[in-house]
Amino acid sequence: MPKRFFVTVETRSDRAWEELGDTDLDLFHATGNRRQRGGTIEGLLSIKEVASLVEEGYRVTVVDPEARRSRARDTIDFEDWLETI
Repeated sequence: MPKRFFVTVETRSDRAWEELGDTDLDLFHATGNRRQRGGTIEGLLSIKEVASLVEEGYRVTVVDPEARRSRARDTIDFEDWLETI
């Protein structure tokens, strides 16, 4: 699986905003901030997806690697967890 990054994507027109909504990208719709023209939205994208958006004219800010915000860093099997309680 390719390394992914938390990003903020900025659109500068209503058309670009609508086209972004039609993509298969992992965007967090609850973070969408629509403005008079365009808007911003956060997501979790690979470098290849970031490059594609930039080539299409979107402004993309890379915020953090996925691993930095991962909640499940330490895992344990269910049976092992049961033994601890």
